[in-house]
Amino acid sequence: MPSAIWFNMVKLAEDLVELLGAGPELLKDPFFQEKGLKQEWIKSVGMRTNKMVQAAADIFESYYMNFYMTLLCKRLGISMKSRDQDGILLLLFETLQKSKLDYNGFFVLLQKQPLCKTNDSEISNISAKFIPDNFEEDQTSGYTKSMVKGIIERFLIAFKKRLVEEDITDAERLRRAEKYNPLFIPKNWILNEVIDFTQKNNYDSSYLDKLMKMCCNPYEPEKWGDELGTLEQHWLDDNKKEKQMLQCSCSS
Repeated sequence: MPSAIWFNMVKLAEDLVELLGAGPELLKDPFFQEKGLKQEWIKSVGMRTNKMVQAAADIFESYYMNFYMTLLCKRLGISMKSRDQDGILLLLFETLQKSKLDYNGFFVLLQKQPLCKTNDSEISNISAKFIPDNFEEDQTSGYTKSMVKGIIERFLIAFKKRLVEEDITDAERLRRAEKYNPLFIPKNWILNEVIDFTQKNNYDSSYLDKLMKMCCNPYEPEKWGDELGTLEQHWLDDNKKEKQMLQCSCSS
């Protein structure tokens, strides 16, 4: 989370305010070196530190956004273009927000779909694959299968055009994207299940061992082992709406 990163950076700046705000002249001053700030220096030191923090904020925002947008393009299997931020990536954000589909699961499923040589009717069939079997409609808000399917179809059509522009095959896109789309992410509800099982079964480590294999090899399911196959599939099921907001404490 960029906000969490920046919060910690600001707190670090607060702890280093004397050094950051002193400047080269004060750093050479014998009184500062021995005793720190004089009362009359505090205002100027604070102003200098604030300017440095603001400059750092601008740099951080620019760097973070460029890094994040580039990473998203890698997850899509395409090369970053300057127009993508206001083009396909903006549409991607809207699609994920409105469809409320699992974030990582969306990329994993997308990378496997043949799009380059499909027509619009075939894309309509592909969009249906993104709708979970246990999808729950909300007629009051208009959150229905047809609505979500339409949102995804709109994105897929735009994404297909973007792929044509790049002149990339589905096989090459998969080869690129699968390096950045883990097949498993240890979510809070999974961690909670491992903790509960371990505590209730005389500290049996089988769940934990399975979790470690999957966490350490998120791109290589062949290294997850043959044991606890049903549990593995259970953890891979991203459609547990009732568990999406479950959080574990820091102590857990």
